Amino acid sequence: MTTIIPRQQAVILQHNQERQWPPRQHRKSGSFAWNSLKVLFLAILLLAIISLVAAPATTYHDYAYEEDNLVLFDTMGARLRGIGRILVANPTTCFGALLRIAMAIFLEISLDGFLKTVVTPAIAGTGIGILVTPLTFFIGQALQPIIHSVSFLIFDDRFLDIAMESTGTKQKLVKTTNGKWHRLSLVEGIITRHCLKVLSAWCVGLAGLCTLIPVLGPILTALLSGWIVAWDYVYVPLSGMGYVGFVRQFWVVYRDFRRYYWFGFWAVLLEEIPLAGPVMHVYNIYSATFLLEDLYWNGAAAATSSHAAMINTTIAAVTGHKEL
Repeated sequence: MTTIIPRQQAVILQHNQERQWPPRQHRKSGSFAWNSLKVLFLAILLLAIISLVAAPATTYHDYAYEEDNLVLFDTMGARLRGIGRILVANPTTCFGALLRIAMAIFLEISLDGFLKTVVTPAIAGTGIGILVTPLTFFIGQALQPIIHSVSFLIFDDRFLDIAMESTGTKQKLVKTTNGKWHRLSLVEGIITRHCLKVLSAWCVGLAGLCTLIPVLGPILTALLSGWIVAWDYVYVPLSGMGYVGFVRQFWVVYRDFRRYYWFGFWAVLLEEIPLAGPVMHVYNIYSATFLLEDLYWNGAAAATSSHAAMINTTIAAVTGHKEL
């Protein structure tokens, strides 16, 4: 009968523990991390679904435009030509756009290289490495809208203003405000405006955790964060129309939530295209011009016409005369 001395028992026990992979404590922490991520994803999805279902019906309708109106800009090609005309007519704006596009592409490549060559190997040997490794490969793509927001800081608002001027949208929106156009105060321009940018970036980053889900990750990111990205695009024009302040603008966006939601969804998807994302960001800013016109000019005109028709019908019913 073989006798095992205490020292040999300790060696055998240590050897058996080393053969366990992953160690018990790592398995426990990995399980906790995975359950936490699942709860987080479910909470975000539930919030998005509730927001979409509970949002009031949008007042937007499909309008039949004349051939010389917005039909010209219904295609991506036509809008890109519109951007080209603006850049040709404004060399300073063109130089600023090209500089920021180059900076955004450099940051995208740098972030992608850092994630794949530094972060991925560093966490590959940990207990949750199997769970987190896919995130490092796709999180860079999901975070591209944040890179664009930083790279095009200030330029976005200026370019949108130029686009609204060149397309005549700003003149139309000014008419809806009785000729008044509010200018951002120093506090609103520095604090409130950039607080929304930070909040938008935070939402995109949080939604970017969905990239753990293969293929569907970028789509879920766009679904969860698109609406606030669209709001960030048009913050300054909304303030110009008199919707001053974070809270007041939130209710304005909530009133037409579905339009902002789907516009932002497609905008984020376009910005997630590798390398082409910065160009698509400029395209999205230009397209925001027509979102504003559809909501606050065509929608307002249709609502006014409908209101006038209702008044005429009421008068006719009371007086017994034909409608005016």
